Amino acid sequence: MSPEDVHVWAAAPTVAAMTFTDALLADGPATASAELDLYGRFVGRWAVRNRFRSGPDAPWIESERVWEFAWILGGRAIQDVLVGSDRGDEPVPAGCTVRVFDAALGAWRIEWFGALNGDFSSQIGRGDGPDRIVQEGVEHAVVGELPSRWTFSAITPDSFVWDGELSRDGGATWYVEQHMDCTRIV
Repeated sequence: MSPEDVHVWAAAPTVAAMTFTDALLADGPATASAELDLYGRFVGRWAVRNRFRSGPDAPWIESERVWEFAWILGGRAIQDVLVGSDRGDEPVPAGCTVRVFDAALGAWRIEWFGALNGDFSSQIGRGDGPDRIVQEGVEHAVVGELPSRWTFSAITPDSFVWDGELSRDGGATWYVEQHMDCTRIV
């Protein structure tokens, strides 16, 4: 048995004792960098005034939500969870987003998992000035892949605006499907 094998075996009980939450969550970013700060500034809990509509001519549905962002995977990624209800009943986790910076691409890879309603999106995110982030990609919809664009704007330490846009004609025209005004709680 080599010294490296002894080290691995000695560490195994500590690793085996880790809970799923301990393995997933991180106290902060892995390293200090402008790339990680792009989304790292959202870490915490946010109160959300949410407006959603199912199509460009559909009525808006308004609700209150909570959006929580946290460092994960050793501080190399950020996950968020959006909790709320459009029906006025008990709030439930609607879904989560995982964001990972891809150094080779020079941008963030983003996946939304809308477990509550079965909606999923894949996007690439980049900063667009000091107070704006644009994510572009596709929503994997029942009717096929729809171009999607999500924008964080008017970003300050205590607030930001988020707009989710869709196109039903391949990107020729867009409509705002969801709008969220967010205020930091913690």
